[in-house]
Amino acid sequence: MTTEQQSYTSASRFTRVYAVMIVIIVMLTSLSIISLVGYRLLEDKRDYSEDVIQTLKNTTSGSNVRWRFWENNYDVDTNATFVEFTTTSNGTTLFHHTTKGTRKLISQPLHKFLGSSHFVYRRGVGIYYHTTTSKQTMLRGQPVTMHYTVWLSLNRLVRMFVVILELVIIILVLSLVIGVWTISKLSQRLNQPLTALTDSTQALIQKPKQSYHETLTVPANPQEVQELGDAFNTLLASLNDTILKNQQFISDASHELRTPIAVILGHTELLLKHATDHPELVSDSVHYIEDEASQMQGLVTSLLELSRSDRAETQLTTIDLVPIVQTVIAQYADGQQVVAELPETLQLHANAGQVQQMLTALIDNARKYSDSSSTVTVRAAQTDDEHVVLTVADQGIGISDADKDKIFDRFYRADQSRSKRVAGYGIGLAIVKQLAALNEATVAVQDNKPTGSRFVLTFVREQKQV
Repeated sequence: MTTEQQSYTSASRFTRVYAVMIVIIVMLTSLSIISLVGYRLLEDKRDYSEDVIQTLKNTTSGSNVRWRFWENNYDVDTNATFVEFTTTSNGTTLFHHTTKGTRKLISQPLHKFLGSSHFVYRRGVGIYYHTTTSKQTMLRGQPVTMHYTVWLSLNRLVRMFVVILELVIIILVLSLVIGVWTISKLSQRLNQPLTALTDSTQALIQKPKQSYHETLTVPANPQEVQELGDAFNTLLASLNDTILKNQQFISDASHELRTPIAVILGHTELLLKHATDHPELVSDSVHYIEDEASQMQGLVTSLLELSRSDRAETQLTTIDLVPIVQTVIAQYADGQQVVAELPETLQLHANAGQVQQMLTALIDNARKYSDSSSTVTVRAAQTDDEHVVLTVADQGIGISDADKDKIFDRFYRADQSRSKRVAGYGIGLAIVKQLAALNEATVAVQDNKPTGSRFVLTFVREQKQV
């Protein structure tokens, strides 16, 4: 079972984050204000209730109970403050006094609120702050207990909190409405460069015919979008280059295969028509067919090598170049002379098998384009602390300056007419270039004095530190 992830625009994400932040900030601020104000007000209520009890104690101290004096002289808001004073002795109530409205308040049970004995409530009446205390004293020669109880109405406080809460909700709604609108407009402005880049990409995708040279229109600002657009264009250029090379590869491969196939078909048709009447043609035609088939086989083998080099995963290690060169040169003991100028040992960071493959291809190329009586020279040396150079020099026909930048392209041959005087397909040097890149090396061609060409492979001595 799979679930599809819902996508969101940047504007919606900004708006959602803003809304959450506003709600959190306003709620935390409101809770802080309500908590602080509520705490201070409750402190005032507690101090006031203690003050009421203390004045009552002072009035009823000693052997005198002067309730009426206290009630007449102490200013009490009988709408919000309720006081009860009781004097008992051995379980008998001697005096019981209350302020106005108190008897009505306590006529029905009051329930604890928030689990505290200091807060009580009655449904339909409200919430009260409750304080009670007692003291032992002597009255008219007998021990008595005086009980002092105060209830302070918190209804005004509750109404004030309700007003604060209403204001908080209004502020929150206004902040959300104004903020969401502002964030939406701001997000549209910020996303405009990205939108333009997306539109440019969509236009490129929907273009009916591609030239593979197209680029995206990159906005100048902001810098992040410009860098993103430049990165897209770099990637697009690389993909376009790969596509163009593949198209050229297919075109050149088709061209190279067309000639041997045409020759084979021509001689096959000749044999079908005239083999019976002219048996002397059979031997020559079969010979031509065999030669062209061999040419095709060699071309297909080269194409496979080139394809493998494109997909190769190379493991580089520290190797000694000298025995590799000696092994390759030993294969050319017969025929054109190949000599080497080597140190006793030479370390470099590369893949041994691919180095051998590149050296073989360069020697074959040098022998192909030079006279059989001339010498091909292989040299290896350390140029500095970081690099090792392997060169293959011939005394052949040389390469023009115009062709030096092209000979490593696939199927390119300095002989533009693809003359059959020199066998080959224009793939060998392309393979060398591809393998050199895999080995973190470079390959270049130079003039060899007084005549010929010199191919230079430059390797790193040690693995690069990441």
